Amino acid sequence: MPERICNWLGNVVRDVDAVLRPRSVTELQEMVGGTRERLLVMGSRMSKTELMDPSGSRALDMCGLDSILEYGADSVTVGGGITVLELSRALYAQGRQIPGFTITADPSVGGSITAPTKGANHPFNPGANGVSGAVISAKVVRPNGDLVELREGRDDDALALLRDSYSAAGVVAEATLRTRSLAGADVHEEVWPLQRFLEDAALQRRALEQRTLVFPKLGLIVMRVHENRRPAEPVAPFESLLTGPNTPYVRLARALPRAVRAGVLRAAVRLGIDRKTTHRLHIQNLTHYPRDGSAYLDFITWSFSIGRFAQTMPRIVNFCRSHADYPAESLIEIFRTFPENRFLDADERVAIDPVSFDRREAPRWERFYRDYNRMILDLGASPFLNQTRHITASDMRAVYGARYEAWRDALLKIDPTRKLGSRYLDRVLGIASAEG
Repeated sequence: MPERICNWLGNVVRDVDAVLRPRSVTELQEMVGGTRERLLVMGSRMSKTELMDPSGSRALDMCGLDSILEYGADSVTVGGGITVLELSRALYAQGRQIPGFTITADPSVGGSITAPTKGANHPFNPGANGVSGAVISAKVVRPNGDLVELREGRDDDALALLRDSYSAAGVVAEATLRTRSLAGADVHEEVWPLQRFLEDAALQRRALEQRTLVFPKLGLIVMRVHENRRPAEPVAPFESLLTGPNTPYVRLARALPRAVRAGVLRAAVRLGIDRKTTHRLHIQNLTHYPRDGSAYLDFITWSFSIGRFAQTMPRIVNFCRSHADYPAESLIEIFRTFPENRFLDADERVAIDPVSFDRREAPRWERFYRDYNRMILDLGASPFLNQTRHITASDMRAVYGARYEAWRDALLKIDPTRKLGSRYLDRVLGIASAEG
């Protein structure tokens, strides 16, 4: 009987003939190696793009491989299907954490390793990126069913490709990740005029060291400042530290008529920031997204080399500010990412994410989305395929040139029949059959 699959955002919904659900690494090898049909690899289905659009009639659900297999003194070994949320809960009880994770708690570890994510927690742990930056080793099932172990320091080239593979180089069955003691910091928020931010190099450098939100049509930025970083103890209940996506600002924006949003929200942001310094734990960066459809949140994620930030940010802000379809309440998140062993973008970068969180604005947002993609592509940005739609092989060539060709060749060498992937990834790789 056909089974319906959909991504978390609900913008990609498809029917497949079967969903394979391995419960062990051996089963995973048998399922991947034993089928000639194409497989869509799924973790927590958090991709907001057509990477969730299957290229065949079967999907592979990794959620059953969600065990914690071994704790080390400064490491943990887990199944590739475990979520960042569940892993963080288990580590928190021991006073440990992953050095880097995404703000979003729900992606699987395997998905976080094989697709670029942002390490938004670096104010607590300077230099920490996302989950992929914590990898010591990974056991990967190749498309032919072979199990290979890739180790940091020995297989760095293969790990670099895996981190930019979107599972096309194989399925992460297990991973050993670095852990560290739980961290905390004293945190307060500041509001700054947007124009001053765009003109003040010192303020920009400071913003990149913190977590910063830019509101193009409200004319301001909010900076969450972290000071006095120090070790922390797991005293509070884990669940009490998690945040939800439907913040007071989001709820207010959804409730306001469009005509008055900008004026009301400009005042609300200024009044709503937390000026009082509070000791917060690193784990409080985690946001849990329910699957009931109430937490609509769409990103457009591109990144630049960090040296181009001052040059590109005014152009991005002005584009958003002047675009008729950019919602007044929308914001841009800025994430600094540190050098990492990746195939495509290994340098220090800044990810710049326009965000929409009102499902009613989706038609306008989609029009803005396409225009924004063209503009930022012309600026020479790099896309995150799991958070940026409508990218083609020509776009990838324009961004990466010969590096794109090398990336494409490396993936097709591992999986020449394209067993693992999606229609979107086929298009990005320039596979002619995807056009049909």
